[in-house]
Amino acid sequence: MASYRLKLLSKKFIKPSFSTTPPPRSYKLGLMDQLLNNVYMPLAFFFPNRDNNSPLPSNIPTRLENSLSKVLASYYPIAGRAVDNLNIDCSEMKATFIEAHVDCKMSQITSNPNVSAQDVIFPSGLCWRASKGDDGSLLVAQLTHFNCGGKSLNLCMSHKVSDGLTLSNFARDWAAVTKQAGTEVLYIISFISTLYSILPSIKSPIYGI
Repeated sequence: MASYRLKLLSKKFIKPSFSTTPPPRSYKLGLMDQLLNNVYMPLAFFFPNRDNNSPLPSNIPTRLENSLSKVLASYYPIAGRAVDNLNIDCSEMKATFIEAHVDCKMSQITSNPNVSAQDVIFPSGLCWRASKGDDGSLLVAQLTHFNCGGKSLNLCMSHKVSDGLTLSNFARDWAAVTKQAGTEVLYIISFISTLYSILPSIKSPIYGI
């Protein structure tokens, strides 16, 4: 089984950017949410560098951080903390954003996925596990760089405050906000936007303000 060396480049806590009045300081969980364990659902997107002479934009991490802050405002419980089995504390909201580098080519993982690959692609100790993210984060995102110039964007979101539809909608909305962040369309995000165009459209996020 192959072993991949992961180097942590940075770890930041991203707070929601509210353009209006912040939401209530506490979010009450529904009955079904109370019955669920704090298992983290994983979602990964791989973006190969098909043209070695034209690398992906260098400002991708900054743009992702800024757009994540904006989209979290509409999904604010995901940026909260599960203080007990009844409530999400929204008084000091933040999600974890990790940037890392894997010492291998992307094809080595996509063509031969295994447990070792999973451990470097997704934030450590979260994928499909009942645990808590760094500092209790209910959402942990990881941007991973490969030797070939390709990148992957990977999410782990707590099932305690979300489901598969929420996770897919969140990725879709994060993609849309990132594309609108500047005049230049972000290369890697355009693939996500195309992917989610085939899914049912929802006018507002499940956790709208």
